[in-house]
Amino acid sequence: MNFASIKGVTLHYRIDGPSAAPPLVLVNSLGTDARIWDDFIAMLAGRYCVMSYDKRGHGLSDAVSGPYRLEDHLDDLFGLADFLGIGDFALAGVSVGGLIAQGAAVRHGARVRALVLCHTAAKIGTASFWDDRIRAVMAGGTIAIADSVMERWFEDEAEANEMDFVLNRIMDVRRRKTLIAARSDADGKAVYTFDIRLQGGDETVFFDI
Repeated sequence: MNFASIKGVTLHYRIDGPSAAPPLVLVNSLGTDARIWDDFIAMLAGRYCVMSYDKRGHGLSDAVSGPYRLEDHLDDLFGLADFLGIGDFALAGVSVGGLIAQGAAVRHGARVRALVLCHTAAKIGTASFWDDRIRAVMAGGTIAIADSVMERWFEDEAEANEMDFVLNRIMDVRRRKTLIAARSDADGKAVYTFDIRLQGGDETVFFDI
């Protein structure tokens, strides 16, 4: 297993494919780790040098004290690319990873050779959606939202049930309560704005408890 310390945060990463091939960087979604890309990597590793990693608070990477801002995730992404000597690269992200990929293109567009955005948007969810998810995870851990996530990701129950590996691969079901997405307003209420269109003080925040 490969690890790198980026600004004091230990990130787990994987490299697949020839080192001389064009680089492709993959960013996973909220509540998953880099293994979500395994089948995709198997198809592309012969043509690309694929770097996948666990975002902070996910998989084998550090879950340092939050909140986690979008800028923190961008620092991790570009810091890891610099550590590995990757200059410009194609970048693919799914869901939250797609939002991070959009942020990367905004910050360093010259380094992003191509951009693939999977099941994402410039703004994801609503305050009430994230408030409900925050309360559920705080009360019961990520396992509390696993079924609802599977329902959104798979079209029918049979398809999801056939994939016995999916819960452990997709959802981080460690007992600690983590991967809460939140932003506190002036009254301390947990709210969330998942919006790449917002800059400055209203950027995306990931909060780990």
